[in-house]
Amino acid sequence: MLSDAKWIWLDESAHADGISAHGGYCVAEISKAYRLMKTGVKLRVQVSADTVYKLWINGAFVGSGPTYPLDKMSFYSEYEIPSAPDTLLIKAVVRKCPGSEAESSHGEGGFILSCDIEYDDGTVENVCTDEKWDVRYLPCHISDTETDFTVAPCAWEKAVDVHYNAALAKSPIPQLVEHIVLPDPQEMYVCPKHSMARFCVAFPALLIAYPMFSADGDDYEITLELVEGEDIPARTETIHAYGRIDYVSIQYTGVSKLIINVVNNGKGDVKIFDVQLIRSEYPTIRKAAFSCSDEELCSIWQNCVGTLENCRRDSYIESPTSKKFISAIRDIRFEALFSQVAFGDVSLARFDILKLSERIKKSAGEIENSAGLLSFMPMIWDYYMYTGDASLFEVTEETMTTLLDVFDSYLSDAKIIDAPPDYAPVDNMKIGGYSLENPPKALGQAVITALYYKALDIASKIYAERGNNKLRTAYRLRADAVKKGFETAFFDRERQLCFAGLATKDKKTCRAPKNPGKKYYTRHVNVLAALYGLCDSVSAKQIALRIATDKSLGDVQPGFMAYLLETVLRYGLFEKHGMKLIRRWKDFGDKCKNGVGREWDSEGKGFGYGGGCAPAYYLPLALLGFEMVRPGFEEIKLAPHLYGLESANISIPTPYGYITANMERGKPADITIPSEIKYTIV
Repeated sequence: MLSDAKWIWLDESAHADGISAHGGYCVAEISKAYRLMKTGVKLRVQVSADTVYKLWINGAFVGSGPTYPLDKMSFYSEYEIPSAPDTLLIKAVVRKCPGSEAESSHGEGGFILSCDIEYDDGTVENVCTDEKWDVRYLPCHISDTETDFTVAPCAWEKAVDVHYNAALAKSPIPQLVEHIVLPDPQEMYVCPKHSMARFCVAFPALLIAYPMFSADGDDYEITLELVEGEDIPARTETIHAYGRIDYVSIQYTGVSKLIINVVNNGKGDVKIFDVQLIRSEYPTIRKAAFSCSDEELCSIWQNCVGTLENCRRDSYIESPTSKKFISAIRDIRFEALFSQVAFGDVSLARFDILKLSERIKKSAGEIENSAGLLSFMPMIWDYYMYTGDASLFEVTEETMTTLLDVFDSYLSDAKIIDAPPDYAPVDNMKIGGYSLENPPKALGQAVITALYYKALDIASKIYAERGNNKLRTAYRLRADAVKKGFETAFFDRERQLCFAGLATKDKKTCRAPKNPGKKYYTRHVNVLAALYGLCDSVSAKQIALRIATDKSLGDVQPGFMAYLLETVLRYGLFEKHGMKLIRRWKDFGDKCKNGVGREWDSEGKGFGYGGGCAPAYYLPLALLGFEMVRPGFEEIKLAPHLYGLESANISIPTPYGYITANMERGKPADITIPSEIKYTIV
């Protein structure tokens, strides 16, 4: 369908001053009206844009997009909708310029659309973008957070054909699901003349959405506060207006309630009505189920799964408000892992791996958050273990080699990471006045060395799976050298603990703060040492027990808890400590439905944090005693355990159907496993 369509856009030269004044930010409206000569019954639409679009047909909202592009490829979305019998009115609002890490551009504004009109007599007519379409610049859009409707749209003009360098293909992931969410109750809000008013519109939970409303008045200003949850600073959007306006936010965000602040400078009332959200999320086709005799644990699991859903769009994102992607690879990796159990989804994880691979290959040594980059390797391995799809090994091989060689250049003679651009991130917290989001060497060196060891270990496993013994051995030797270097440098045999980095008095280098010249024994590095076996087995077991009980090692925040829960589970400590650790998530659900914070004390820190949703994964897997014996659910092992509960009912999706378990104290577990899966129950 799109083969006959042209990429079209605004003649920016005619509006250069306005676009320049807005820092290159440019929003255009594109429109085409047709009178149908026969009775239309169905429309099949393919559409893409650079950077993002919202599409309406015959006055009804159709959807937004497109899917995040690759370096040499853009993607189109497909919609099938009913046709009006005699008219076709297409309207799109297109923003050029990425507004977050979750968006990307090929550097040229553009819009392309093809629409097949199916008539009641079975014939089909195609209409598509060309220079006859109408376009106008919307200077009222100053930024994602400010709109001035007192500035009139520019006059309609004919579109120009643009040469677009990237190829175009159908999106490799399912189309986003978008629908209207209404508040309860629905009300009209009135601000009297020459006054100010404040209204609160609540929604059932934290959602990833575009706020939307209509207003009418003489001369007024509205400031929207888009609130995630209790005690959290809100994202704000400012709207200047006179007369009737229909407002849709240019950018999606996380919102559980809207606070509408109105300043009425006019002689009549300002009325605000039709307040609603356009919820925009990745489709949930399959979903795990979890219930048990403990309502608190049920609520924790539901809240974490709801939070994960809000972080799934055309990419996994750290949260719907921050929209971090490349700078939050550790969180993206964990979200993809948790989603394997919560939703049985693999398409989004695979696509994210491809996107991350391109970005890392081009700039592995330049991207901030060096430690975070190393989560790329576990993300590939997680995907392989849950899918059995080894095709990504070859596709990402160059990136893997580039990444590991860059970190090899950071190694000292002692085979520990010693001079990276930074040691970030370790966690969302402070120790000794230093932020672990960008820690000094003394708080980050051992952690990044441990993560590098694990990346090398996974590289060795990948080449083993591919039957390349030469490279398997080469990466195994590199990993073993780093393991020995870690134990020699960071394991304190007298205290039987690891410390977080050398206490050398280094000056500030690159992005890392000046080193304080002090040893810190943190829970973080000891979790990784035990999890990855970076000291002898006896010491590792002792460390595993101490990280679960020793408060002197400090705390870890939700985004690091997956490492801790995995360690506790691996060393057989889940019955005594696992459930207690998971109960720490209780307060999040009390403050915000579908909300998990970056820190346990979430006040002022934000909700909607997908990387902190570990219970969505570990609660069902721990109770099932699940182990993937051979990748892709070819073979599994289960060891059901109630861990003190009276009962539990679990259902997790697989490529072959659901694994279900109904467990009750004193009775054998009732387990159903698809016939395609080889299994052992112990």
